[in-house]
Amino acid sequence: MTYRETLRRYREGMLDEETRRQVEQDVERHEAIGEYLFETSEIPELEEILEKEPEQGENKEGGEDGRRPGEDTFVTLVNQSIRRAFLRLGAATLAAAVIVILLLQFGLPRMVSLFYYDPGRTVEIPGDISKESGGSDTAQAENQMTLDMAVYSELFLPCNERGYVDVEDKGYGVYDISIAQTISYNGSFTSVSGEIGRGDLKLYDPNVLREPTGNCFAWFQGPADTTKSLEEGLPEEYNMCAAGKREDALQTIEDLDDDELYVGYVTLNRMMDYESFKAYLDEQDVINPWCAVKTGESEGDMFRANNLGFNCKFSASTPMYWDMAKYPDLLMYSEYSRLAGGQEGSESDYWDEQDAKMQSEDAMVVHFTSMLRYLADQDAFMNMMGKEQEAQELRQAADYVEEKGITVYGFAAVMNRETMLQLFDQDEVYEIYVQRLV
Repeated sequence: MTYRETLRRYREGMLDEETRRQVEQDVERHEAIGEYLFETSEIPELEEILEKEPEQGENKEGGEDGRRPGEDTFVTLVNQSIRRAFLRLGAATLAAAVIVILLLQFGLPRMVSLFYYDPGRTVEIPGDISKESGGSDTAQAENQMTLDMAVYSELFLPCNERGYVDVEDKGYGVYDISIAQTISYNGSFTSVSGEIGRGDLKLYDPNVLREPTGNCFAWFQGPADTTKSLEEGLPEEYNMCAAGKREDALQTIEDLDDDELYVGYVTLNRMMDYESFKAYLDEQDVINPWCAVKTGESEGDMFRANNLGFNCKFSASTPMYWDMAKYPDLLMYSEYSRLAGGQEGSESDYWDEQDAKMQSEDAMVVHFTSMLRYLADQDAFMNMMGKEQEAQELRQAADYVEEKGITVYGFAAVMNRETMLQLFDQDEVYEIYVQRLV
Protein backbone atom coordinates (compact mmCIF):
# COMPACT_ATOMS: atom_id res chain seq x y z
CA MET A 1 0.00 0.00 0.00
CA THR A 2 1.35 3.44 -0.97
CA TYR A 3 1.54 6.21 1.57
CA ARG A 4 -1.03 8.22 -0.39
CA GLU A 5 -3.44 5.30 -0.05
CA THR A 6 -2.66 5.13 3.67
CA LEU A 7 -3.50 8.86 4.01
CA ARG A 8 -6.73 8.38 2.09
CA ARG A 9 -7.77 5.53 4.36
CA TYR A 10 -6.78 7.61 7.38
CA ARG A 11 -9.14 10.42 6.29
CA GLU A 12 -11.92 7.85 5.78
CA GLY A 13 -11.31 6.27 9.22
CA MET A 14 -10.45 2.86 7.82
CA LEU A 15 -7.07 2.32 9.58
CA ASP A 16 -6.36 0.25 12.63
CA GLU A 17 -5.32 2.00 15.81
CA GLU A 18 -1.56 1.43 15.50
CA THR A 19 -1.37 2.62 11.85
CA ARG A 20 -3.56 5.63 12.65
CA ARG A 21 -1.16 6.74 15.44
CA GLN A 22 1.79 6.30 13.10
CA VAL A 23 0.17 8.55 10.46
CA GLU A 24 -0.64 11.21 13.07
CA GLN A 25 2.98 11.19 14.21
CA ASP A 26 4.09 11.60 10.58
CA VAL A 27 1.75 14.56 10.07
CA GLU A 28 2.93 16.21 13.31
CA ARG A 29 6.54 15.72 12.29
CA HIS A 30 5.87 17.24 8.82
CA GLU A 31 4.20 20.31 10.37
CA ALA A 32 7.19 20.80 12.65
CA ILE A 33 9.52 20.58 9.64
CA GLY A 34 7.45 23.21 7.77
CA GLU A 35 7.51 25.61 10.72
CA TYR A 36 11.26 25.21 11.07
CA LEU A 37 11.85 25.93 7.39
CA PHE A 38 9.60 28.98 7.51
CA GLU A 39 11.43 30.43 10.53
CA THR A 40 14.95 29.83 9.19
CA SER A 41 14.21 30.50 5.46
CA GLU A 42 16.67 27.72 4.70
CA ILE A 43 16.48 24.20 3.40
CA PRO A 44 18.19 22.04 5.95
CA GLU A 45 19.19 18.51 5.33
CA LEU A 46 16.23 16.66 6.78
CA GLU A 47 18.41 13.64 7.31
CA GLU A 48 20.32 15.63 9.93
CA ILE A 49 17.07 16.29 11.77
CA LEU A 50 15.23 13.05 11.46
CA GLU A 51 17.48 10.32 10.08
CA LYS A 52 19.87 8.77 12.56
CA GLU A 53 21.70 5.48 12.53
CA PRO A 54 20.17 3.11 15.04
CA GLU A 55 22.04 3.25 18.32
CA GLN A 56 23.19 0.18 20.20
CA GLY A 57 20.25 -1.53 21.71
CA GLU A 58 17.90 -0.40 18.95
CA ASN A 59 16.70 -2.45 16.06
CA LYS A 60 15.21 -1.71 12.71
CA GLU A 61 11.73 -2.73 13.92
CA GLY A 62 11.56 0.25 16.28
CA GLY A 63 13.62 2.34 18.73
CA GLU A 64 13.58 4.77 21.52
CA ASP A 65 12.62 7.65 19.21
CA GLY A 66 9.58 5.78 17.93
CA ARG A 67 10.74 5.52 14.32
CA ARG A 68 9.17 2.68 12.40
CA PRO A 69 9.86 0.81 9.18
CA GLY A 70 9.44 3.00 6.07
CA GLU A 71 10.21 6.18 7.98
CA ASP A 72 13.58 6.68 6.22
CA THR A 73 11.85 6.53 2.85
CA PHE A 74 9.28 9.11 3.98
CA VAL A 75 11.97 11.54 5.13
CA THR A 76 13.85 11.23 1.84
CA LEU A 77 10.67 11.88 -0.17
CA VAL A 78 9.77 14.92 1.94
CA ASN A 79 13.28 16.31 1.56
CA GLN A 80 13.27 15.86 -2.23
CA SER A 81 9.80 17.35 -2.57
CA ILE A 82 10.71 20.46 -0.60
CA ARG A 83 13.94 20.88 -2.51
CA ARG A 84 12.13 20.68 -5.85
CA ALA A 85 9.54 23.20 -4.70
CA PHE A 86 12.19 25.67 -3.57
CA LEU A 87 14.23 25.17 -6.74
CA ARG A 88 11.15 25.82 -8.87
CA LEU A 89 10.36 28.90 -6.80
CA GLY A 90 13.94 30.14 -7.13
CA ALA A 91 14.00 29.57 -10.88
CA ALA A 92 10.67 31.35 -11.33
CA THR A 93 11.82 34.26 -9.16
CA LEU A 94 15.08 34.55 -11.10
CA ALA A 95 13.27 34.47 -14.43
CA ALA A 96 10.79 37.11 -13.27
CA ALA A 97 13.64 39.29 -11.99
CA VAL A 98 15.50 39.00 -15.31
CA ILE A 99 12.35 39.91 -17.25
CA VAL A 100 11.70 42.94 -15.02
CA ILE A 101 15.32 44.11 -15.32
CA LEU A 102 15.28 43.75 -19.13
CA LEU A 103 11.95 45.53 -19.31
CA LEU A 104 13.20 48.41 -17.17
CA GLN A 105 16.45 48.67 -19.09
CA PHE A 106 15.26 48.24 -22.68
CA GLY A 107 11.48 48.09 -22.93
CA LEU A 108 10.17 50.77 -20.58
CA PRO A 109 12.24 53.66 -22.02
CA ARG A 110 10.88 52.88 -25.49
CA MET A 111 7.32 52.39 -24.26
CA VAL A 112 7.35 55.77 -22.51
CA SER A 113 8.80 57.41 -25.64
CA LEU A 114 5.82 56.20 -27.71
CA PHE A 115 3.59 58.76 -25.99
CA TYR A 116 5.71 61.77 -26.99
CA TYR A 117 7.21 63.47 -30.06
CA ASP A 118 10.07 61.37 -31.41
CA PRO A 119 12.49 63.63 -33.33
CA GLY A 120 14.70 60.70 -34.32
CA ARG A 121 12.03 58.59 -36.02
CA THR A 122 13.29 57.86 -39.51
CA VAL A 123 11.06 58.38 -42.51
CA GLU A 124 11.17 55.25 -44.68
CA ILE A 125 11.62 55.50 -48.42
CA PRO A 126 9.49 53.13 -50.55
CA GLY A 127 11.56 50.23 -51.86
CA ASP A 128 11.05 51.01 -55.55
CA ILE A 129 12.19 54.62 -55.13
CA SER A 130 15.11 53.56 -52.96
CA LYS A 131 16.30 51.07 -55.56
CA GLU A 132 16.11 53.66 -58.33
CA SER A 133 18.34 55.96 -56.28
CA GLY A 134 20.88 53.19 -55.71
CA GLY A 135 19.71 52.24 -52.24
CA SER A 136 18.02 49.14 -50.84
CA ASP A 137 14.53 48.16 -49.78
CA THR A 138 15.29 49.28 -46.24
CA ALA A 139 16.86 52.65 -47.05
CA GLN A 140 15.62 55.57 -44.99
CA ALA A 141 15.53 59.33 -45.42
CA GLU A 142 16.39 61.84 -42.71
CA ASN A 143 14.78 61.78 -39.27
CA GLN A 144 11.40 63.28 -38.49
CA MET A 145 12.61 66.52 -36.92
CA THR A 146 14.94 67.24 -39.85
CA LEU A 147 11.92 67.19 -42.17
CA ASP A 148 9.74 69.16 -39.77
CA MET A 149 12.44 71.78 -39.21
CA ALA A 150 13.15 72.14 -42.93
CA VAL A 151 9.49 73.02 -43.58
CA TYR A 152 9.17 75.15 -40.45
CA SER A 153 12.29 77.22 -41.15
CA GLU A 154 11.31 77.91 -44.76
CA LEU A 155 7.84 79.03 -43.71
CA PHE A 156 8.76 81.09 -40.63
CA LEU A 157 12.52 81.84 -40.70
CA PRO A 158 13.54 83.72 -43.88
CA CYS A 159 17.24 83.35 -44.79
CA ASN A 160 17.77 81.04 -41.82
CA GLU A 161 17.01 77.57 -43.20
CA ARG A 162 17.76 74.60 -40.98
CA GLY A 163 18.13 71.41 -42.99
CA TYR A 164 19.55 68.86 -40.54
CA VAL A 165 18.86 67.86 -36.93
CA ASP A 166 21.12 65.41 -35.09
CA VAL A 167 19.24 63.38 -32.46
CA GLU A 168 20.50 61.28 -29.54
CA ASP A 169 17.85 59.15 -27.85
CA LYS A 170 18.23 59.18 -24.03
CA GLY A 171 15.12 57.06 -23.39
CA TYR A 172 11.85 57.85 -21.59
CA GLY A 173 10.91 60.47 -24.23
CA VAL A 174 14.10 62.49 -23.69
CA TYR A 175 16.42 63.44 -26.55
CA ASP A 176 19.51 65.57 -27.01
CA ILE A 177 19.33 67.49 -30.29
CA SER A 178 21.57 69.71 -32.37
CA ILE A 179 19.98 71.82 -35.13
CA ALA A 180 22.71 72.46 -37.65
CA GLN A 181 23.14 75.38 -40.01
CA THR A 182 23.94 73.83 -43.39
CA ILE A 183 23.99 77.02 -45.50
CA SER A 184 26.02 80.09 -44.56
CA TYR A 185 26.43 83.40 -46.37
CA ASN A 186 29.27 84.82 -44.29
CA GLY A 187 31.37 81.71 -43.61
CA SER A 188 30.07 81.31 -40.06
CA PHE A 189 28.01 78.22 -39.21
CA THR A 190 25.92 78.45 -36.07
CA SER A 191 24.26 75.34 -34.71
CA VAL A 192 21.85 75.38 -31.80
CA SER A 193 21.73 72.56 -29.27
CA GLY A 194 18.98 71.65 -26.88
CA GLU A 195 16.92 68.94 -25.24
CA ILE A 196 13.48 67.55 -25.91
CA GLY A 197 11.92 66.15 -22.77
CA ARG A 198 8.56 64.45 -23.22
CA GLY A 199 7.38 66.85 -25.88
CA ASP A 200 8.93 70.01 -24.40
CA LEU A 201 11.76 71.74 -26.27
CA LYS A 202 14.56 73.58 -24.48
CA LEU A 203 17.09 75.36 -26.69
CA TYR A 204 20.36 76.50 -25.14
CA ASP A 205 20.36 79.55 -27.44
CA PRO A 206 16.78 80.19 -28.56
CA ASN A 207 17.73 83.44 -30.30
CA VAL A 208 19.21 81.46 -33.20
CA LEU A 209 15.75 80.25 -34.24
CA ARG A 210 13.84 83.38 -33.32
CA GLU A 211 11.34 84.53 -35.93
CA PRO A 212 11.73 88.03 -37.39
CA THR A 213 9.91 90.72 -35.52
CA GLY A 214 6.23 90.88 -36.42
CA ASN A 215 6.53 94.40 -37.85
CA CYS A 216 9.59 93.79 -40.04
CA PHE A 217 7.41 94.85 -43.00
CA ALA A 218 5.58 98.17 -43.10
CA TRP A 219 2.39 96.33 -44.12
CA PHE A 220 2.29 95.12 -40.47
CA GLN A 221 -0.69 97.44 -39.87
CA GLY A 222 -1.26 98.68 -43.37
CA PRO A 223 -4.31 100.24 -45.00
CA ALA A 224 -7.35 98.04 -45.51
CA ASP A 225 -7.35 98.83 -49.22
CA THR A 226 -4.39 96.72 -50.26
CA THR A 227 -4.80 97.79 -53.91
CA LYS A 228 -3.29 101.14 -52.96
CA SER A 229 0.38 101.80 -52.41
CA LEU A 230 1.69 102.45 -48.89
CA GLU A 231 2.62 106.00 -49.94
CA GLU A 232 -1.02 106.54 -50.86
CA GLY A 233 -2.72 104.70 -48.02
CA LEU A 234 -0.36 104.78 -45.00
CA PRO A 235 0.21 108.17 -43.36
CA GLU A 236 3.82 108.42 -42.21
CA GLU A 237 2.77 108.96 -38.60
CA TYR A 238 1.04 105.55 -38.65
CA ASN A 239 4.05 103.67 -39.98
CA MET A 240 4.54 100.81 -37.47
CA CYS A 241 7.51 99.20 -39.25
CA ALA A 242 10.49 98.17 -37.10
CA ALA A 243 12.68 100.23 -39.47
CA GLY A 244 10.83 103.40 -38.44
CA LYS A 245 10.00 106.16 -40.89
CA ARG A 246 11.47 106.01 -44.37
CA GLU A 247 14.19 108.56 -43.63
CA ASP A 248 15.15 106.63 -40.49
CA ALA A 249 15.37 103.38 -42.46
CA LEU A 250 17.54 105.04 -45.10
CA GLN A 251 19.89 106.43 -42.46
CA THR A 252 20.30 102.96 -40.93
CA ILE A 253 21.32 101.55 -44.32
CA GLU A 254 23.79 104.35 -44.99
CA ASP A 255 25.52 103.59 -41.68
CA LEU A 256 26.10 99.90 -42.54
CA ASP A 257 29.51 98.35 -43.24
CA ASP A 258 30.30 98.10 -46.94
CA ASP A 259 31.99 94.71 -46.57
CA GLU A 260 29.30 92.82 -44.66
CA LEU A 261 26.18 90.96 -45.71
CA TYR A 262 22.83 91.50 -43.97
CA VAL A 263 19.26 90.27 -44.10
CA GLY A 264 17.10 92.96 -45.63
CA TYR A 265 13.31 92.87 -45.15
CA VAL A 266 12.08 94.79 -48.17
CA THR A 267 8.56 96.23 -47.97
CA LEU A 268 6.96 96.59 -51.39
CA ASN A 269 5.24 99.90 -51.91
CA ARG A 270 2.44 98.13 -53.74
CA MET A 271 1.42 94.47 -53.44
CA MET A 272 2.16 92.33 -56.50
CA ASP A 273 0.82 89.11 -57.94
CA TYR A 274 3.44 86.37 -57.76
CA GLU A 275 4.54 86.24 -61.39
CA SER A 276 4.94 90.01 -61.61
CA PHE A 277 6.92 89.96 -58.39
CA LYS A 278 9.14 87.10 -59.61
CA ALA A 279 9.94 88.96 -62.83
CA TYR A 280 10.89 92.01 -60.75
CA LEU A 281 12.91 89.96 -58.25
CA ASP A 282 14.98 88.23 -60.92
CA GLU A 283 16.38 91.62 -61.89
CA GLN A 284 17.72 92.26 -58.38
CA ASP A 285 21.16 91.32 -57.10
CA VAL A 286 20.06 89.53 -53.92
CA ILE A 287 20.87 86.14 -52.35
CA ASN A 288 18.35 83.47 -51.34
CA PRO A 289 15.17 85.59 -51.54
CA TRP A 290 12.07 84.69 -49.51
CA CYS A 291 8.70 86.25 -50.32
CA ALA A 292 6.03 87.25 -47.78
CA VAL A 293 2.57 86.13 -48.91
CA LYS A 294 -0.80 87.69 -48.20
CA THR A 295 -2.79 84.96 -46.39
CA GLY A 296 -6.03 86.76 -45.52
CA GLU A 297 -8.22 89.78 -46.09
CA SER A 298 -8.20 92.99 -44.09
CA GLU A 299 -9.86 93.09 -40.71
CA GLY A 300 -11.94 96.24 -40.36
CA ASP A 301 -9.94 99.22 -41.62
CA MET A 302 -6.54 97.54 -41.29
CA PHE A 303 -4.51 94.86 -43.05
CA ARG A 304 -2.24 92.82 -40.78
CA ALA A 305 0.73 90.91 -42.20
CA ASN A 306 1.26 87.35 -40.95
CA ASN A 307 4.84 87.01 -42.26
CA LEU A 308 4.36 83.57 -43.78
CA GLY A 309 6.27 82.82 -46.96
CA PHE A 310 8.61 80.61 -48.94
CA ASN A 311 11.95 80.60 -50.72
CA CYS A 312 11.53 81.80 -54.29
CA LYS A 313 14.86 80.71 -55.73
CA PHE A 314 16.02 77.14 -56.09
CA SER A 315 18.84 76.39 -53.65
CA ALA A 316 20.06 72.80 -53.07
CA SER A 317 19.05 69.15 -53.02
CA THR A 318 18.37 67.11 -49.88
CA PRO A 319 17.87 63.40 -49.08
CA MET A 320 14.46 64.01 -47.50
CA TYR A 321 11.33 61.99 -48.24
CA TRP A 322 7.72 62.52 -47.17
CA ASP A 323 4.17 61.62 -48.21
CA MET A 324 4.50 63.16 -51.67
CA ALA A 325 0.94 62.34 -52.69
CA LYS A 326 -0.56 64.23 -49.74
CA TYR A 327 1.96 67.11 -49.75
CA PRO A 328 3.17 67.59 -53.35
CA ASP A 329 6.27 69.77 -53.74
CA LEU A 330 6.51 70.19 -49.98
CA LEU A 331 10.23 70.79 -50.51
CA MET A 332 11.27 71.95 -53.95
CA TYR A 333 14.71 70.38 -53.79
CA SER A 334 14.40 66.74 -52.68
CA GLU A 335 16.39 64.25 -54.73
CA TYR A 336 13.59 61.70 -54.14
CA SER A 337 10.74 63.87 -55.48
CA ARG A 338 11.88 63.25 -59.06
CA LEU A 339 11.79 59.49 -58.55
CA ALA A 340 8.45 59.59 -56.74
CA GLY A 341 6.94 61.61 -59.59
CA GLY A 342 8.30 59.25 -62.23
CA GLN A 343 10.09 62.04 -64.13
CA GLU A 344 12.51 61.01 -66.82
CA GLY A 345 15.94 62.49 -67.31
CA SER A 346 18.88 63.21 -65.06
CA GLU A 347 18.77 64.82 -61.64
CA SER A 348 20.28 68.01 -63.08
CA ASP A 349 17.42 68.15 -65.62
CA TYR A 350 14.99 67.82 -62.75
CA TRP A 351 16.69 70.66 -60.90
CA ASP A 352 16.14 72.84 -63.98
CA GLU A 353 12.49 71.80 -64.08
CA GLN A 354 12.02 72.69 -60.43
CA ASP A 355 13.78 76.00 -60.93
CA ALA A 356 11.41 76.74 -63.81
CA LYS A 357 8.47 76.00 -61.51
CA MET A 358 9.58 78.93 -59.40
CA GLN A 359 8.29 81.21 -62.19
CA SER A 360 4.77 79.74 -62.04
CA GLU A 361 2.20 81.01 -59.56
CA ASP A 362 0.17 77.79 -59.86
CA ALA A 363 3.21 75.69 -58.98
CA MET A 364 4.09 77.91 -56.03
CA VAL A 365 0.53 77.74 -54.73
CA VAL A 366 0.98 73.96 -54.52
CA HIS A 367 4.33 74.30 -52.75
CA PHE A 368 3.21 76.98 -50.29
CA THR A 369 -0.11 75.36 -49.35
CA SER A 370 1.59 71.96 -48.94
CA MET A 371 3.89 73.53 -46.34
CA LEU A 372 0.98 75.17 -44.54
CA ARG A 373 -1.08 71.98 -44.42
CA TYR A 374 1.88 69.79 -43.50
CA LEU A 375 2.75 71.88 -40.43
CA ALA A 376 -0.91 72.15 -39.47
CA ASP A 377 -0.95 68.34 -39.31
CA GLN A 378 2.19 68.09 -37.13
CA ASP A 379 0.47 68.63 -33.78
CA ALA A 380 3.30 67.37 -31.56
CA PHE A 381 5.98 69.36 -33.38
CA MET A 382 3.92 72.57 -33.45
CA ASN A 383 3.10 72.23 -29.75
CA MET A 384 6.79 71.83 -29.03
CA MET A 385 7.58 74.98 -31.04
CA GLY A 386 5.01 76.97 -29.07
CA LYS A 387 2.49 77.20 -31.93
CA GLU A 388 -0.20 74.86 -30.68
CA GLN A 389 -2.91 77.46 -31.41
CA GLU A 390 -1.91 78.14 -35.03
CA ALA A 391 -2.93 74.92 -36.82
CA GLN A 392 -6.35 76.26 -37.76
CA GLU A 393 -4.83 79.56 -38.93
CA LEU A 394 -2.44 77.70 -41.21
CA ARG A 395 -5.29 75.71 -42.75
CA GLN A 396 -7.30 78.90 -43.29
CA ALA A 397 -4.26 80.50 -44.91
CA ALA A 398 -3.92 77.50 -47.25
CA ASP A 399 -7.62 77.75 -48.20
CA TYR A 400 -7.26 81.48 -48.88
CA VAL A 401 -4.18 81.11 -51.11
CA GLU A 402 -5.75 78.23 -53.05
CA GLU A 403 -8.75 80.44 -53.77
CA LYS A 404 -7.06 83.82 -54.29
CA GLY A 405 -3.59 82.89 -55.50
CA ILE A 406 -0.31 84.37 -54.28
CA THR A 407 -0.03 88.08 -53.58
CA VAL A 408 3.33 89.32 -52.30
CA TYR A 409 3.72 92.36 -50.00
CA GLY A 410 7.45 92.08 -49.32
CA PHE A 411 10.51 89.91 -49.43
CA ALA A 412 13.61 89.11 -47.41
CA ALA A 413 17.02 88.36 -48.85
CA VAL A 414 20.71 88.42 -48.07
CA MET A 415 22.29 91.59 -49.48
CA ASN A 416 24.99 94.18 -48.89
CA ARG A 417 24.74 97.90 -48.21
CA GLU A 418 25.09 98.89 -51.86
CA THR A 419 22.24 96.63 -52.96
CA MET A 420 19.98 98.02 -50.23
CA LEU A 421 20.63 101.58 -51.35
CA GLN A 422 19.84 100.63 -54.94
CA LEU A 423 16.59 98.98 -53.88
CA PHE A 424 15.64 101.95 -51.72
CA ASP A 425 15.69 104.21 -54.77
CA GLN A 426 13.23 102.04 -56.69
CA ASP A 427 9.56 102.95 -57.00
CA GLU A 428 8.59 99.36 -56.08
CA VAL A 429 10.18 99.65 -52.62
CA TYR A 430 8.72 101.50 -49.65
CA GLU A 431 11.49 100.87 -47.10
CA ILE A 432 13.90 98.22 -45.80
CA TYR A 433 14.39 96.82 -42.30
CA VAL A 434 17.87 95.41 -41.63
CA GLN A 435 19.06 92.56 -39.42
CA ARG A 436 22.48 90.97 -39.04
CA LEU A 437 22.97 87.43 -40.31
CA VAL A 438 22.67 84.63 -37.80
